[in-house]
Amino acid sequence: MENNDKNIRLPYFGIPKILPYLKPYKKKMIGMMLLGFLVSAIDAIFPLFNRYAIDHFIGLQTLDTLGIFVTLYFGILIIQVISNYYSTYWSGQMEMDINHDLRNASFNHLQTLSFSYFNQNNVGYIHARVMAFDGYSMAWFIYHYGFNNYVNNQRKVSTICYCLSSSCNNSCVILPT
Repeated sequence: MENNDKNIRLPYFGIPKILPYLKPYKKKMIGMMLLGFLVSAIDAIFPLFNRYAIDHFIGLQTLDTLGIFVTLYFGILIIQVISNYYSTYWSGQMEMDINHDLRNASFNHLQTLSFSYFNQNNVGYIHARVMAFDGYSMAWFIYHYGFNNYVNNQRKVSTICYCLSSSCNNSCVILPT
């Protein structure tokens, strides 16, 4: 039995074919990457905050700069929450817009084909493939990934608020990072 299906292999996983569809979203993509670097840098800063808290507040047994420490920690935490929100929002928006552009390009290409192509190929299958790929699984992943980031950041904020309202002096040292 002979297999009539042709498996076309594109160089570099077909990424060069998709690049023209990414050009309109260049600024958003650069913004997402910059926000990603910012969030990564902030994630690297949190252990330094913990080390300072342990060395200064516990080791030296002083609370003279606790207000500045908490304000700075909370400010950086808010910057991280905002950066995560916009990065996730832009990635979801871009994913939907690029998917829309690809679907429109597919339909436009189908309309330019000759009648002989439609006589030789099963166009219903091609049409069903174009319609079936709506990007739902990627949108679901982005939504839940973004929501989990939001929940984790809310947990950090609520822990800080609890530490500030707690009567235990050492509770601010056990902050989640």
